[in-house]
Amino acid sequence: MQRYSDYNDSGVEWLGKIPVHWDAGHAKRWFRIVNGGTPQSSVGEYWDGEVVWLTPEDLGQNQGHRIEGGRRMITVAGLQSCSASLCPKGSLVVSTRAPIGHLAITATNAATNQGCRTLVPGPQIDSTFGYYAVESARQVLESLGQGSTFMELTPANLGSVPLPLPPLDEQRDIAAFLDRETERIDSLIAKKRLLIERLQEYRTALITRTVTRGLPPEAARAAGLDPSPRLKPSGVEWLGDVPEHWDVQCLKRLVSLQSGATPSKARDDFWDGDIPWVSPKDMKRAELIDAEDHISLAAVRESSVNILPLETVLIVVRGMILAHSFPVAMTGAPLAINQDMKALRSKSDVVQHYLYWALIGFGDRLVRLTDESAHGTRRLETTTVGALQFPVPPRQEQSSIVSFLETRVSGIDGLLARISRAIERQQEYRTALITAAVTGKIDVRETASSDRGPAESQP
Repeated sequence: MQRYSDYNDSGVEWLGKIPVHWDAGHAKRWFRIVNGGTPQSSVGEYWDGEVVWLTPEDLGQNQGHRIEGGRRMITVAGLQSCSASLCPKGSLVVSTRAPIGHLAITATNAATNQGCRTLVPGPQIDSTFGYYAVESARQVLESLGQGSTFMELTPANLGSVPLPLPPLDEQRDIAAFLDRETERIDSLIAKKRLLIERLQEYRTALITRTVTRGLPPEAARAAGLDPSPRLKPSGVEWLGDVPEHWDVQCLKRLVSLQSGATPSKARDDFWDGDIPWVSPKDMKRAELIDAEDHISLAAVRESSVNILPLETVLIVVRGMILAHSFPVAMTGAPLAINQDMKALRSKSDVVQHYLYWALIGFGDRLVRLTDESAHGTRRLETTTVGALQFPVPPRQEQSSIVSFLETRVSGIDGLLARISRAIERQQEYRTALITAAVTGKIDVRETASSDRGPAESQP
């Protein structure tokens, strides 16, 4: 992509040099900044009306750069009762708290809550170009956030963000170029995300099928096992049939269940030690060797916290249990856990690594067994875990299942990682392309004009 012939220093670090015929200035020069507000929630007549009312959550869940509406609507009376204002179609809505930087162009007249601010473009700004320019300045927006309880971008700071301003026709050329290119990139990313979703579904199905029916025939032959074992009813509706030579028992007969605990926060000497202290937020890897928080040996000696040995299986029983994912991990180092976790150690009949894979395979069932509190927190009772009906192959077959799954799942995980890296690279390229175009590091005028064709290029 070619560059412009002449540049001037913009005087702004993130903009750098811009084409000599461009202008640059604070956002308040090009946009009118409008605050949001929220009608009183207890007044029914203020809600479920015809006025589009947007929040940071709506912006965060929006797909694409235009937004049609939000989760809730308000009435004209509700609009008039608060500090929100109705802004025209084509305005930019920016989330200015929790978090800063979500962005969309309104597809209709809309108001916002106090977590957003609206940038109403002046006559010299094309809305779509303005969208890309503000998106390029996202790191600047985040850096200008202020606050102790939560970070917020004030109207003054939002208005102070420096933005480039090409001539209006050139803005439209840049916007058309970026619309086309980002749509192409987003389409590629969407296809890769769909592939990830299907691979994850296949991964789950492979694990579940193997820990409930045994190895596939070819893998069973290679392991010296019967490739087509006869099946018998397990007596458990959700489990269905299992190989005839397998046993089915309550999990509490097969494992010991150990709870975690939290050392006293009043004891400074209990904290910031060398022992990882795992909580649900740490359950992001299959093998855990560290945690965000650490405790000391004094905490272990003088509280109810215990250090768990290697290859202990960990599950989350309260908190971050998602509707589609049950978190299971295995310890790769000595560590402790908090009270939202359970540690499982097998007794004589179950291979520890088979226990790990089986619990992953039964994740959907375990999620279904959780109870949701009034505050939306999910909880899995110890008695429920212990009552789970668990298929038990002979130990040698368990070891063969573990070897098979470790090999096959490792291959799937490697492919998932490569696709994820490809998505990251495409997202980085997308960001870099937008920044290069809106700051004039590349000249897209000829490309945009040729794409529109002769008829569209005429004034």
